[in-house]
Amino acid sequence: MNDTLLITIEDIKNVTSISDNVDVAQLEPFLATSQDMYLRPLVGDALMDAMLDSVASGGTGYTNLIQNFCLNALAYSTWYSAAPFMHMKTQKKGIVLQNSDNSTNVTTDEFSIYSQRVENNMTFYLRRLKTYLDTAAAKVLYPLYATTDQINPQNSSSIFLGF
Repeated sequence: MNDTLLITIEDIKNVTSISDNVDVAQLEPFLATSQDMYLRPLVGDALMDAMLDSVASGGTGYTNLIQNFCLNALAYSTWYSAAPFMHMKTQKKGIVLQNSDNSTNVTTDEFSIYSQRVENNMTFYLRRLKTYLDTAAAKVLYPLYATTDQINPQNSSSIFLGF
């Protein structure tokens, strides 16, 4: 598995309203997960692997795509993925809510609204990336996007029942 990250935690903090004092260790696993769960299915294996290889080798071939389209999509998908786990922790005694003397926990309804708004931002930027990649100009710049080895989770779980 490739451990390369397309963007940094600092990028995420600059794009979103996540506080600067959030521990990097709390967000980093969710950035890697977001690359696999949200970005890879959208761009396909070939383009994703090419972007990761380029970033790992210090290349600049995909800088425009990553900085102008993938960055916001990854920032919001990372935030969306991490939010519930930043509020709750799994510890020896079970799942516990994080708490401090200077804060109060959000209610379930408040968290639902919060989560929905982060998800809306994530969806917007993922659609924006997809719309861009579907343009003729982007297909010329990123021919790997058009390959047939894309992951398509919407169509991969169907079964034929013989009816």
